[in-house]
Amino acid sequence: MIFFLFEILRLLVLKKLSWNMLVDSLTNFLTQVAFLVTNFIVAFLFYLALFYWVYENFSITTLPMNGWTFLLCLLLADLAYYWEHRFVHRVGIGLATHTV
Repeated sequence: MIFFLFEILRLLVLKKLSWNMLVDSLTNFLTQVAFLVTNFIVAFLFYLALFYWVYENFSITTLPMNGWTFLLCLLLADLAYYWEHRFVHRVGIGLATHTV
């Protein structure tokens, strides 16, 4: 939004801003906002359905409490930590937040 307003002000100062350009720019901006909101809603509903499915099918309360379950959960937690740590070292923003 800030860049959009900056560009409108720049064109206004250069006297190159026309009514058609302003309406087209505003239409494009609103279309982008609608696209992002729609994507957010679809992604939210997808993750909500995925989490519900995982909860219903792989809930911790339905797992048997024995040594194999403990070992499997320990290995999965270690695997998740490994991939998270690998991501931190591979991606620039992750490495910037990495602490020693």
